[in-house]
Amino acid sequence: MMSETTPVPPGRTQARAWYAERLRLPWVWTAMIVVMALSIGIASGFYLGWQFGVGAAVVTMVAAALVLVPYLDRPVTVDSEGLTVGRSRLEYAWIAEVTALDAEESAAVLGPRSDPRDFLVTRPWLKRLVVVTLNDPADPHPHWVIGTLHPEPLAAAIRRGLAQ
Repeated sequence: MMSETTPVPPGRTQARAWYAERLRLPWVWTAMIVVMALSIGIASGFYLGWQFGVGAAVVTMVAAALVLVPYLDRPVTVDSEGLTVGRSRLEYAWIAEVTALDAEESAAVLGPRSDPRDFLVTRPWLKRLVVVTLNDPADPHPHWVIGTLHPEPLAAAIRRGLAQ
């Protein structure tokens, strides 16, 4: 059995989570989107009328939400059964080792030491990573590279599962 991205069935009852994190958009990015939408609304409203400007601002915010919400809906969960990232599931039997990286090491893993075969779940504002090395030679992804705000607790939770 390959450990590639196996979907978690809808409505599945997961075991109690040892670690859970949701990759959320920072408030600064949200503020930038609102400012961008308002500037588009003001500029277009100045030339085409206030009704068009309000419409342009609303359309811009709705478009940004439609693009960003699916992108941001990536919960990271560790429980007694394995690691779940978004809809992808990795059981402990397929994990060889886990490493929490600092910002400098993370930049190297995403840059000069990157492997195009890795399964990446990162965000531009997350500067630290956890690298999960797989022990399944049939899997096309040798590593799962997961961006997180708390790499040490995430790695510790995965290690707890490996120790079972």
